[in-house]
Amino acid sequence: LRQKASYRHRCVCIEGAISEENAREMVEWMPKVGLNAYYIQFRDAFTFFDRWYTHQGNPTLPKTAFTTDDAARLTQMMRGEIKRRGLDLHMVGHGWTCEPFGIPGPGWFKHEGPVSDEARSMFAEVDGKRELWGDIALNTNLCYGNPEARRIINDAIVEWAEENTDTDLIHFWLADGSNNNCECPLCKDSRPADLYVRMLNELDAKLTAKGIDTRIVFLVYVDLLWPPVTDTELNNPDRFVLMFAPITRSYSTPFAVSSGAPPELPPYERNKLEFPKDPGSNLAFLKAWQDLFPCEGFDFDYHFMWDHHRDPGQYGMVEVLHQDLQRLCDIGLDGFISCQNQRVFFPTGLGMTVMGRTLWNKEATFEEIAEAYFESAFGEGAAEARAYLASVSELINPRLIRGEAS
Repeated sequence: LRQKASYRHRCVCIEGAISEENAREMVEWMPKVGLNAYYIQFRDAFTFFDRWYTHQGNPTLPKTAFTTDDAARLTQMMRGEIKRRGLDLHMVGHGWTCEPFGIPGPGWFKHEGPVSDEARSMFAEVDGKRELWGDIALNTNLCYGNPEARRIINDAIVEWAEENTDTDLIHFWLADGSNNNCECPLCKDSRPADLYVRMLNELDAKLTAKGIDTRIVFLVYVDLLWPPVTDTELNNPDRFVLMFAPITRSYSTPFAVSSGAPPELPPYERNKLEFPKDPGSNLAFLKAWQDLFPCEGFDFDYHFMWDHHRDPGQYGMVEVLHQDLQRLCDIGLDGFISCQNQRVFFPTGLGMTVMGRTLWNKEATFEEIAEAYFESAFGEGAAEARAYLASVSELINPRLIRGEAS
């Protein structure tokens, strides 16, 4: 048997609540269905393990003490298991806009500690104020037009890359907030994407000077969906991987590949943006970036973050996932990261299996994968189980749960 994977990037991203057992079993299972990478968000995975061990949202279980040292140990364990299996290791993403300024960003928590005057001077100025956005450091954008803010962030990334040579791809994301970009004289005349690309080129120069060849993932997401208009070139495109993250899209319909001209983008209005829900409108933003930056890229999507709760049979949504994955090559992308709860295997593991199998072989039909899965899982009851789940997806009407029907 000789095969080659359809896509270069076939990755799962940590999310939700996760235990040590979950982490080990997830990494062990992934290569068996053709997945080849794991992404640990943040410098460690504190917030995801903390949710599990402190039983957030579950008053029936006693909270277990969980510390940053525990998180560091478990993250190191995961890194070892990932590399042991030859998987690509993706790291960080969140935190570059606060940690280098002395403000912890382990999760989406309200910051309760001090903030130095120097750090505050780097915050985005919104409505005349430089403050933590909703008191959450992770959601707070910075004054990216300030060269000192860019230098501090980039120096921190370079230092981290020097110290973490096992990492194959470092994600460099801006804040997780939206419509909160800086309005000061240094920033107001530049789109966030222009200042972001400027930072990427400055980062590449620093990494090159140090002889570091680690690749950098940059993010097309919320305010950054609108492409740059002045800083429109990456000096070293081989350094970078574009990550398209259409977090506001609907999962009622798959990506649609159109032969006609993409729809015109809505105008960029600083801090007054509305984000697209239709997959086709999202793809218009991707195309605008790709026209400027024809570099390697992948989709970062959320089918198993929330939407599996909106389709209890998880049959209709998995058909959409399958079509999304088949069409990645048609929209100029070479892979997929599933930002998701771990071990999404209830009521069945059909969705996770379809994800792995389709990323490995985009020519595999949904019918082929589903038939093999249900026969393996249910034996003589395969047809009955499959028909039941398909009827659940149809009768419960996921569109209604998504707020798209009445």
